[in-house]
Amino acid sequence: MFKATQSARTYIASKSQSIKPDVVSDVSANDQIRILIPSFADFIDPNETYFRCELTMTNARGVIVPDKKGGIHSLFRNVILRDGGNTTTLENLEDYNAQCCMTSPFASQSSLQHKKELFEGVQADANNSGESLYYAAPNDLTGATDSGTANGNVRKAKTIEIYTRLKTGLFSGGIIPNALMNGMRIQIDTEDPNRALHLPFLGGSLEAGFVGAHKLNADLAQDSFTRDGADVANNIGEIVSNIDTSVAGENNPFAINDLLYIQKKNGGDYDAATEELLGMINGFYVSGGKLGIRFILQANNAVGVPSVNFDAAGTDDSIIYYKVSDREKALSAKSASLLTDTNDLVIPAPSYTLSNIEMLCSVVQPPTSYVEGMLKKALTEQGVAMDYMTTELHRFNQINAQGLVQVQIPTLATRAKAVFCQPIPVANYRSLGTSSFSGRADNARNYQFVKGTELIPSRVANLERYSQVLGVNGQKRNEPLHTSELQKALTNVNVQVYSLQKIADSFAIARSFNKYGQITNLATQTLSLRVDYDNGANQKIFNNFVYKLARMTISKGVVSVVS
Repeated sequence: MFKATQSARTYIASKSQSIKPDVVSDVSANDQIRILIPSFADFIDPNETYFRCELTMTNARGVIVPDKKGGIHSLFRNVILRDGGNTTTLENLEDYNAQCCMTSPFASQSSLQHKKELFEGVQADANNSGESLYYAAPNDLTGATDSGTANGNVRKAKTIEIYTRLKTGLFSGGIIPNALMNGMRIQIDTEDPNRALHLPFLGGSLEAGFVGAHKLNADLAQDSFTRDGADVANNIGEIVSNIDTSVAGENNPFAINDLLYIQKKNGGDYDAATEELLGMINGFYVSGGKLGIRFILQANNAVGVPSVNFDAAGTDDSIIYYKVSDREKALSAKSASLLTDTNDLVIPAPSYTLSNIEMLCSVVQPPTSYVEGMLKKALTEQGVAMDYMTTELHRFNQINAQGLVQVQIPTLATRAKAVFCQPIPVANYRSLGTSSFSGRADNARNYQFVKGTELIPSRVANLERYSQVLGVNGQKRNEPLHTSELQKALTNVNVQVYSLQKIADSFAIARSFNKYGQITNLATQTLSLRVDYDNGANQKIFNNFVYKLARMTISKGVVSVVS
């Protein structure tokens, strides 16, 4: 920010200017936001420039929210900045959301976490039984005492306001000479919902496991329900679970439009071969302090549901559940009024909507002498130069599940600062059941970078502790050398480190190439990462982020960038 001169008592005027997108409309998943900051916004203070919008979860089954490590930033897959003439790319941040979620846990503390909840749409806890940031409290079940009076309303989603800074190099540095760039174009690609969102509460799902699973409150006999194709009343089934609840609807892990399954034990263990689909949930009620569930039968006409007896206790010990995999996709189903065997109902996949989007730009008015000097310099061969931190991404697909993996990072950065390698299991890359932006150690033994012919660090760095679970709460220890390397790399790319706890939950392998603000030329030598895995590792995608300094030069009306 420009500083006022005490002697002359000169103050720097500033104003906030609202810039709307090129197309003013709601934006959903897998869409694009384009904003042109016009050149008449002469000089922009990035520290006071914000992206503002309203965010709503749509078609959610369960408490589905943005990834808690990124909040609104989880919804942005790519962020691209160009000059106003659309001829020069200033920053091209691929997998912007993965990059933000990779570093944010280490730059977090309680006060900053609360700030993210207030302004960035971060909901860390599910609060399935009460009101939360994104959802109203469960629907009131007063008067809902049986299948006929069951409450079939979908839980209401809230619309929240987002007010955040874009985490790019240009918007994290000094004053931006927007007029000399003929304006700036911002392009934001929104992310797939199954990657950007997640379910913080998995209770009641098959994926949560059988321990503590919910059960029937009474035995369910074979052929309890049968669609007959003649009476719509016979399209409906109902059960009472063992879940304690009240008219407030607490402790209910299920949601309207969930597919409801049942399974029982075979030989003392739950057997997937006994699984049956009861139907699609379309109402809840309270029966004797227990949660009653009404559902639409999905079997064909004249097919009894279930096909065998399911006992609430004893040998069967039957359980009821939903599947996270069903919540991730659109469903084709039979409606309550259908009398034929053809599906006539489509339940949309979960998504989100961004509305009332705008950039709130802080436009500052520097001293006249400063502006005149910059304009004169911009007309020379030397031009006006500005340095800022940015990144480039190189992905690597790990095929082998054990042994040594050589991750190639074909960077041509001439002013590199550090590299971060984030191994994400392929199974987690697009899933509501877990964070799609969390790296995993996954039975890694050790690692070492290879820069040209040099091995860095000079000895292998152990990683085994990150895969060793301690105690009943699943705690894992840190590896000292890896932790030290991670902290140095974070510091070198201007990330303020507040916490190095639970590294295993946000695992990344990092290396700082220098210290004291220096840079390294990687264009003249190869760079790779060696990771040795024990048996049982999963296939992964390595997101390799190379942090580097970029220099933007404005000379004779031409904007160029070198990095």
